[in-house]
Amino acid sequence: MNRAPIRARRSGGEQPVRRAGEQGASTPEYVGVLILVAALIAALWAVPLAPLVGDWARYAACSLFGGECERPLTTADGAIPGPTPVSMVCLEGSERERLGGDVTLFSAKVSGDLAYQVDRTSDGHHDVTLELSGGLAAELVTGGKISADGLGAKQGRQGALELGANASVAPVFRFSSQAAAVAFTEQARELVTGPVDDLVDWRTLIPVYGPGRIPVNQYRRVRDFQAPPPARLRVEGSVEVIGSGDIYGGSAGASGVLSAGQTLGADIDLETGAHTYYVALDSALAVELGLGARMVPAHGGVGVSGEVGTEVTVAYTVDGDGTPTTLAFGVAADVHGGIEAGLDGLMFDGSPFGTVQPDLKQAVAALSIDAREEFSGSVSATATIDLTDPAAQELGRDLVLALGSRDRDGLTEVGGDLLRYLGEDARLEAQFHHGSRSQFDIEAKGGQGLAFGFGLGHEASAMQLGGAWVRPPGGGFQRGYCS
Repeated sequence: MNRAPIRARRSGGEQPVRRAGEQGASTPEYVGVLILVAALIAALWAVPLAPLVGDWARYAACSLFGGECERPLTTADGAIPGPTPVSMVCLEGSERERLGGDVTLFSAKVSGDLAYQVDRTSDGHHDVTLELSGGLAAELVTGGKISADGLGAKQGRQGALELGANASVAPVFRFSSQAAAVAFTEQARELVTGPVDDLVDWRTLIPVYGPGRIPVNQYRRVRDFQAPPPARLRVEGSVEVIGSGDIYGGSAGASGVLSAGQTLGADIDLETGAHTYYVALDSALAVELGLGARMVPAHGGVGVSGEVGTEVTVAYTVDGDGTPTTLAFGVAADVHGGIEAGLDGLMFDGSPFGTVQPDLKQAVAALSIDAREEFSGSVSATATIDLTDPAAQELGRDLVLALGSRDRDGLTEVGGDLLRYLGEDARLEAQFHHGSRSQFDIEAKGGQGLAFGFGLGHEASAMQLGGAWVRPPGGGFQRGYCS
């Protein structure tokens, strides 16, 4: 799932620090607090956001099938009725491009990604983020069996459970000038997409010399890359559990992926010294349905894909002097849906013109290519508590004591106080974005039982603001004025 756009909209920071001698709350208690707060924020925004999300859902379905579609009104159109707008900083647009690769040996997978993201905010800033991430995953459980007949039609089912750990470092460069941001973005784009350009270059087909150009050219891009001092630095670590399954019957097939993870991170403002620490719980469900056709010597097909992802975040921010400033609770959801085309199979007995193996697990070589184009939509809502407010400070101290002492009655009481505060005195903001996402993946495996392999993936997405809403402390819900 494309999680970065969600994470880019986080505000606030870390969980409060535990005092010496206090016992920490258990994981279920923390998860319970997160889910409870997320449910409240989602409920607070359900009524004002539901009509617009429904309009955009109908627009997305119409667009995918090429009809004459009426674009819904947005905050930018200035045509949505309501009270006098309240000023807020909005994410007006975001573009992201990612190049990733992985190497698999038996049940272990090592992966690495390089990505850039450009965020345009309504206050005139352009933030360009370069993200370098790596991960290690292991397949815990696998079962089932898929076989192919002489024409390559697959039959059977299989499933797998995977556990992974990831880490990333992402400097953020801020520009006030659009021209400077565009020039730097071109450098970042070349750094990220250069290997793909080399891969599709006809010279790559030249034996020895061709494939060797890719790492050499990328080394030169890294060596020649020039960047100004970053404005912020984001560091993250996460763990993730992924369950996947596939079912094939002749020319039809279905696959699904369900994932859940937890992320710990820090966002450091290098200009002011402020620190934001956050913990996030996320989940995603992806489903693909397709029809295939035998095309010698491979098995191709087309289908539809859909994905839904959610994330709940708690963030805690301190200024350069170490003084707590805000505590933020966020909930976000991403939806993707579209069409895809794939070419898979090439299951041979070692010769490019060999016979298709009856059992795919006995294949010596396997190659799959998948491309998809999707419509995307996302909704994010944040509740921010001003920790300079004495009432909020007292509430925060009570929450820390209740969590640290594992006093369930005290936790219930302070939880009720927190929910009342969020419902009445916290500042609530929500933004809706829409856009598109395209993906291209290549995976190759070999050896008896497909014991080793590698993969290469490219992803590009673009999102733009569809609407913004705000509820100031003690006020009512209304559309926001992006400034």
